[in-house]
Amino acid sequence: VARQLTKETQWPVAIGTLDYNAIVVQYSTRPFTPFTLRPSTVNSRFPLLSSALGQAYISFCSDIKRRAILHDLQSDLSQDIPMLQSDRSLAKYIKEARNRGYGLRVGGRGDSSHIAMPVMQNEHVIGVIGISIYSSCYQKESSGEIVQKLEHAVTCIQDSMVRQAQPTEVERTGIS
Repeated sequence: VARQLTKETQWPVAIGTLDYNAIVVQYSTRPFTPFTLRPSTVNSRFPLLSSALGQAYISFCSDIKRRAILHDLQSDLSQDIPMLQSDRSLAKYIKEARNRGYGLRVGGRGDSSHIAMPVMQNEHVIGVIGISIYSSCYQKESSGEIVQKLEHAVTCIQDSMVRQAQPTEVERTGIS
């Protein structure tokens, strides 16, 4: 699915999962596109409160999960995250993502911008998928096509998980 998305858009795609206080990239299509600022992001950690991948996770996970994550972040003395000091800023960050339907980080000149969406299973975020584009190419007005393609990728992943969770005929009946 990720490779197909990169084939369609030419932009690199990353799939990540939560690891304590960050999203860790488990798979990246960066080797399959010429449009990248660095060769790989596999095993890279992206902050929950300042990356599109993180925003997609923290904004769409359950309230219970979010509270637990935020408690852990606030308890971690090595974390200096200004947004944690303001409930209003944090609420705005989450509300903006929920209203859009995805996480977004717009980078500055010479940087990349990112759009990310949660991958859900039984109403739980089990991962995130995001696409990176050069900030000079990102325009809010024209990002709709990328968002649609990303939504389609999420649907394909979620549908695949549902199919894989269904028992086979042999498992259902015991007859081979």
